[in-house]
Amino acid sequence: MRIAQCVDIKDKEERKKFIDSLESKGYIVDETRFSRNDIICGRFPIIVNLESKKIDMMGNTTVSAAAASSGILVTQEEFEKLINDKK
Repeated sequence: MRIAQCVDIKDKEERKKFIDSLESKGYIVDETRFSRNDIICGRFPIIVNLESKKIDMMGNTTVSAAAASSGILVTQEEFEKLINDKK
């Protein structure tokens, strides 16, 4: 399993629920590049580092397109299944 998972969620409310859920499990938003609100309102995939338990966001269209074309993006449901299988 990858250390970081790239989760593709477009809807702002769904992004907020997803981040809230992760925070309730001990994850924190890494605000080095983007604020929590930037990530919630953003259009790029969310990056979840499973090792450091940090939440971030891809920074530009080029990176997002490369991730999409290489097949490393997962849906929220796929991510949750990966996390549950890891337990």
